[in-house]
Amino acid sequence: MRKIFPLNILKRDSSKKRGIHGKQKNASWDHPYLFSLLKF
Repeated sequence: MRKIFPLNILKRDSSKKRGIHGKQKNASWDHPYLFSLLKF
């Protein structure tokens, strides 16, 4: 459950045209992008 929830958030995001691994890297570098993912 802990791993599936973040992956679903990344799959649902359509603001970046990257794969899931790229979105993970982008979220670790770009804090505003991370906060936009965590906002519901």
